[in-house]
Amino acid sequence: MTQAQIQLQNALTTTFLANLVFLSEYDNELYHRIDELSRMIEYGTYKEKYALEFIMEDGDFDIYDIQNDKYLYNKKPKNFNNKALSEINFDSKGSFSIIESIYVSEEKFLNNEELFKDNLYLEKGYLQKKDLDEYREILQEDFSNYKYKKLNKIEKFVFIGTLLGRHIPSILKKTNAKNFFICERNLEIFRLSLFVTDYSNLARDDRTAVFSIMDKNYEFDHKAGTFLRNAYHQNYIIKYFTTNINVSEYFDQFMDAIVSEQTEGFNYYMMLDNVAKLALSRVNKYKIIQRELVKNSNLYLKNKPILYVGAGPSLTDNLDWILKNKDKFIIVSMGASCKKLLSYGIVPDIVGTLDPQYKILNDTQFTNEVIKELKNTIILASINTDQKILDKFNQELLYLFEVIFTINNKSKVENGYSIGEILGTILINLEVKDIYLIGLDLAINQDTGETHISEYESSTKFNMENLQASVDKNTFSIRQDLIKVKGNFREEVLTTRLFNTSLNTFSLSCSTLKHDFQKIYNLSKNGAYIDGTIPLDIHDLDMSLFDYINKDEKLLQLKNDFLVISNNYITQEVINKINIEKKYLIDIKNNLLKDQKIYKNFEEFMEDYLILERKLLIPEIDTIFTTCIFSFYFRALMPYINYCLNDKKTKKEFEKVNKINITMKKQLLKIFDKYIEYLNNVS
Repeated sequence: MTQAQIQLQNALTTTFLANLVFLSEYDNELYHRIDELSRMIEYGTYKEKYALEFIMEDGDFDIYDIQNDKYLYNKKPKNFNNKALSEINFDSKGSFSIIESIYVSEEKFLNNEELFKDNLYLEKGYLQKKDLDEYREILQEDFSNYKYKKLNKIEKFVFIGTLLGRHIPSILKKTNAKNFFICERNLEIFRLSLFVTDYSNLARDDRTAVFSIMDKNYEFDHKAGTFLRNAYHQNYIIKYFTTNINVSEYFDQFMDAIVSEQTEGFNYYMMLDNVAKLALSRVNKYKIIQRELVKNSNLYLKNKPILYVGAGPSLTDNLDWILKNKDKFIIVSMGASCKKLLSYGIVPDIVGTLDPQYKILNDTQFTNEVIKELKNTIILASINTDQKILDKFNQELLYLFEVIFTINNKSKVENGYSIGEILGTILINLEVKDIYLIGLDLAINQDTGETHISEYESSTKFNMENLQASVDKNTFSIRQDLIKVKGNFREEVLTTRLFNTSLNTFSLSCSTLKHDFQKIYNLSKNGAYIDGTIPLDIHDLDMSLFDYINKDEKLLQLKNDFLVISNNYITQEVINKINIEKKYLIDIKNNLLKDQKIYKNFEEFMEDYLILERKLLIPEIDTIFTTCIFSFYFRALMPYINYCLNDKKTKKEFEKVNKINITMKKQLLKIFDKYIEYLNNVS
């Protein structure tokens, strides 16, 4: 080699080693994957598909695709990097946003008490819109100008695909953004970029960087969620640059992550008036499941095969098989599947329900006829289930599970968006050895477009003849979009964004929570693949190997199991913690009442806001619902405020900021008073 080539190789090696040091401290899991790939290349157990080449004519690096004999930059990497930089401007072009436009629009929510009786989510959505409308009156801006927005600053940035990442430093310098999400489908390509791009710059000077490199869907979803929660008030406009090489799926996946972080379906009024209020008033009246008690207990259900029945389209196809083999399983059903099972003479042993709305549960899932059939069935209900529904069940067999947060900090809760993944995760945490999933499709019927079993009242039917990608439509909807995911037996299946959020969450649970001795078999032929589960054709199950389970013995043993794991919930330690939390909140509230500060500009207001945010979202004490309630409030509010005031055309900033301060104090004080009152329900 010439002296120049030696110097270049030394420089590449230095950059690579510096990146490894950075990743070993910042993202250790990614560091180990890179290190393992390097060892495999060194020992010849992995044959490289790509090579790093310096293009003399262009004066920069390219990636040579060995298998396809082509260059990914077409031997013109400088053109690519210069174009990348020119595409990034201080406007809303090429961006995502978390803002839900309906809450900051002229559109009115009808204040109809009769309608609200039937729809808890609509009622709480109306209350949130009323609060946000107060800010819209001050800021005099809706979301209709999004396409033409001119920005003072760019705060969040997503790199969709990296290639060699040579464009990243110049975009960093131009934008001076503070929070980054870096995703790349190919680990080998990302490894090559470590030789020529210093990624540590993305995490210096109070910046944050989240890497998702060749991750599974649920891992990507988890990491995208972490990025969105970092400085969430900056989620109003998230700029992106894409390499357009093997990245098309990232757009749908990132939109799914945004949907998961939005407050449209579940807001701070739901958290405050439904979850916190009901949980705090019920913990010393009902039996509450505590999964930490499972560890040292010899539960009957741990060693019995469990058939977990969902309400997916495939349930109908398997009812005869379930009927034939019902006495060889403990049958666990979500509420939506009950009526169908009972119509076939199949009485589930355990039923789980999550929906807090009375009308849906009373009219469709737990009618009086269904309740009669479930008189000897264990009921697992969320702690915020409507009281009239709880009263319908056999109280001796009723057990509640907590959602979002737990009052007893020695206990834990299952994460999820629907009963499907939450009930499934409960079974995993109960350390059930063998779980068989049936009807848990998490996908639509691939022939008819139905989302659930045909008789399910809330089933939606998609037109399968006129499918269009979200990117092509230039719109994204949690309920109206169909996206492709890996199938359990098929290569791909269609599912909704709503199902996909559940799919990612349940995949995370199945992959990370189950022990080595646990097996989860997915029997759905046309459903989505769930990571951590084993696809199994129902006809390959040799039922002669399964023992008969006596129904009466089963009920007695299950009842004993749940009594064991719902024992002694409210302790003096819990009461003490609640009293400390109350005092902490009262002190913050009193300081808010005393504060009469006038702000010069938005930047000065944000300095104080971030101090208050830290006290409520990262408190110095153990709290129950404080962080969640105020997190939902700030996540609904702050992206919109930042959106309006990060504008080159902002007028009357002084007046607007101080009106915002007054309005925020008023709304916060109302939340403080309500939550403190609910805490008193326990102590």
